[in-house]
Amino acid sequence: MSGFEVAGIVLGSIPLIVTAVEAYVTFMKDWGKAPAELRSLNRQLTTERAKLYNVCDQLLSDIVPQRDIEPMLQEPMGPLWQAKGANDKIRCMLWNSYAPFEKTVLEIRDALEDMMDRLKVQVTSDGQVSFPWPDSDPASVAKSSANISCFLQAEWVTKGLMTREFKKFLYRLNRKDYQDALATISKGISDLEVLTRLSVSLQPVRRKRSRGKVLNILRDLSTSIYRALRSSILCDDAHHVSLQLTTRPIEVGYEDEDEKVVHNVQFTVAISFEAADGSTRKRFWDEMNIRTAKPPGVSPPPAPPMGATSALQGSGFPAKKPKKVKGVSFSMTQTLSFIGGSPKQPPDVKVALPNPTWPATDVAFTATITQPGPTTGPLHDLCLALKGARETRPLCYGYLIDKEHINNRQFEVYPHGTAANSDTWSIVTLRDVLEQQSGLQPLTSLKEKIRLGLAIASSVLQLSKTPWLPEVPTSKNVHFFQRGRLLSYQQPFLLRTFPERPSSSQRSRLGEDNSETGSAPTMVDRNTTLFALGIMLLEIMLGSTLDKLREPHEEKMAFDGDEFGIIRDSVTALRLLEKRVALINPVYKAVVERCMGCTAGQDLDDESFRQDVYNGVVMELEEILGHTKLGA
Repeated sequence: MSGFEVAGIVLGSIPLIVTAVEAYVTFMKDWGKAPAELRSLNRQLTTERAKLYNVCDQLLSDIVPQRDIEPMLQEPMGPLWQAKGANDKIRCMLWNSYAPFEKTVLEIRDALEDMMDRLKVQVTSDGQVSFPWPDSDPASVAKSSANISCFLQAEWVTKGLMTREFKKFLYRLNRKDYQDALATISKGISDLEVLTRLSVSLQPVRRKRSRGKVLNILRDLSTSIYRALRSSILCDDAHHVSLQLTTRPIEVGYEDEDEKVVHNVQFTVAISFEAADGSTRKRFWDEMNIRTAKPPGVSPPPAPPMGATSALQGSGFPAKKPKKVKGVSFSMTQTLSFIGGSPKQPPDVKVALPNPTWPATDVAFTATITQPGPTTGPLHDLCLALKGARETRPLCYGYLIDKEHINNRQFEVYPHGTAANSDTWSIVTLRDVLEQQSGLQPLTSLKEKIRLGLAIASSVLQLSKTPWLPEVPTSKNVHFFQRGRLLSYQQPFLLRTFPERPSSSQRSRLGEDNSETGSAPTMVDRNTTLFALGIMLLEIMLGSTLDKLREPHEEKMAFDGDEFGIIRDSVTALRLLEKRVALINPVYKAVVERCMGCTAGQDLDDESFRQDVYNGVVMELEEILGHTKLGA
């Protein structure tokens, strides 16, 4: 059980003790026994519970959707606290504070258990408090501290039973032994407040650093996958290979090493192939997930258990060594709802969805889904494997090998989605959408435009200087799939063709695809990759190509040394930025200007410069997306 879950259980257990103490206070007034001490204990526990509530609220605000925060805080022992991935997000947020956070939560748990032992409070399997008084029917007692007090008086005063064991229990209440436990709880929750507050304030800076680390790893991985795919396609037929550009975040924590990141991401790729269908040959598509294979005999280590059984029965506390408590042993069970009202059936467990306000950067990969290892060997001929799997797709195609990598890196290949009717799929480029070719639906939603721009900007940063990305990427390189009649702009792809052949379709308005032919000569001091990215972001926001937005005098512009029209494009772009984009979103305007203003001397091979671009372009787009209203 994670420290995050234990924190929720502690949050839910404190009100149980408070309710029990209130019952004792009312009952003890008639016996003249220390109600002042119990009232003080009640007040202090209530205060500590409020402090812990605020700590949990602050943690949850950036971890789960807003709609789940209140239900989790109101039902701290509920199933939402066990949501998959929640503890991993807490670990990322707390960074190197996670270990002391977890240790502190466990100390609070132990102190709480000790206090429960001394106050003779138990917790039932349904998360209720129980009082072990003899010879009673739990259903006959109302669930409030006042009624419990009346019941206790009826049981002991009417029968005249002041046993030796009960006197010892009253003496235990009169002692201040639980003050040590209370001090531990108070100090522990104060420490949690400090750890949480500082970690949350440092999260933006840490996120920038961790994302830069991920980008470096993904650049290497994407190049390795490209080589592995290229070597596995042996036939001379043309194969379109499309790399999906996704927008899901991946966060790395303080302790995450490079190899852990490598094995926790996967790329989604669509590959076309030709196959006979009756008397004709058709082009089909197959989508697949590709992830780094773990070395033989290595499996992901299971999360270390914090306890096998519960010390508080059914409460979910990790087990600790049971204590031998001196005192009475009673048999009557009385349940209390710590929130009030009738006990509720536990709702179905659901997974807390990712917070929509979280950064949306995850270029060309998604979080790894747990799957079994490959069931076949190496993929020597991927095309042949795809043709053979048209009718029945295997669990795993096998693995690709990057023989140019120093360790012959291997990648497992799994089918993704369905390939049914894939012969009806067609490619629609972003340029087609911007020009509204064949009556295509234009980009209309502001949120849709920003999300698309974010995916492309993130991809350019990750894939620059790799075989996937041309030196000058344009809207012709980005495409969407029209699957039959369905066309969605939610899943952009980057298109390449195997076997590699020079093609006029790879040329851009600013120059050739320089990933194979070298840098395009120009007299203009601009980083052509980022300049092209800025133009693409501008076109996406305005929903049209730059050529269609030129004024007549701009079409005739020509400058010495501006062989590829960079100066002319700058004139048109700056006019549009000032007159149109500034009115839509001034921050977006600044992002485009930042891209277009980078000089040729600022190289994306420079890790420090890549980090600057990430901070000034990608993260800014994330912020814009987070503040854009749904449907805008």
